Formats: sequence, C-alpha cells, structure tokens
Amino acid sequence: MLKTADGGKTWQEFKDVTYKSLRGISCPNASTCYAVGGSGIVITTADGGQTWQEYQTSHTSGNLLRVACTDNKTCISSGVGGDTVVTTSNGGLTWEERATGLTRQAREDLTGLTCYPPTSCLGVSRHGPILATRDSGLTWNSLVPKAPTNLRTLSTARH
Repeated sequence: MLKTADGGKTWQEFKDVTYKSLRGISCPNASTCYAVGGSGIVITTADGGQTWQEYQTSHTSGNLLRVACTDNKTCISSGVGGDTVVTTSNGGLTWEERATGLTRQAREDLTGLTCYPPTSCLGVSRHGPILATRDSGLTWNSLVPKAPTNLRTLSTARH
C-alpha cells in the first residue's frame, strides 16, 4: 500500500500492511481510510496510514471489491457478484448486509460506488441501472433504470 502527501510527487510504502488481497480503498479525509478485500476483510486507519486495524465483516466471507464512505464512520462496500452490499456507521466495528433492490443480473456486476456527505451514494452496474441512496445505503432507488452497459466506475466532485 502506498501513500502520497504532496499530490503524487513522492510516495511512501507501508511495509507492515501486507494484505495482498485488498481490492478497494476509500479515504473520507486525510487521516481516515478503509480498505476492503478477500474473505470479507476490512482494514481501517485513523492516523493517515501509520497503523491499521483489521475487521471481518460479519455478513460475508466473499471478496469485497469496492468501498465508498460518506464520512469517517459511515461506509458502503460491495463484493463479488454484487450479492454482497454491507454498510457500517460506527467506523467499521460492525457491518450490516443491505438489500439493493437490484435484479440478480444487475447485482452480478455492481462495479462502482461513490459517496458524498452527508449520507448520499451512487452505484453503477455493468448490467443496467445507476443507483442512488440518500440514507447511507439503507434503501436504494434507480436513477437511470437502463443505463449504457459496461459502466465500471463513477466519481462525484466534492465542493
């Protein structure tokens, strides 16, 4: 895992972070980050990456592939097949499984998540809709029921 504090001019490697199966990371501020990966693993830092705490989500042993956070305690993560969407509102101590309202085909490739404060997130799937939640992942609505296929990621601008 690498970190930059100068806009990418130099990079620092964290040699003691040896989780080889990490797949996604979200940093809602300069000191707090969440990384997710294989077997439902979640690691968090509250000190800019100097130390990391490992958590295991209680609702999945599948691979978590992406994570997005609305603030330093509230995040959403999704995993292999999109069948797994989990949320935390207490800094990663506990995670709850959430229903997306997607068809099985659409769940198979929930490929992108992005969040913006205070409680809103967007998700995209290669097989269809652009989704939105305004309550940190508790409920989801389809913004664009049949978006172009092969959407893989999205991002929001923070103001």
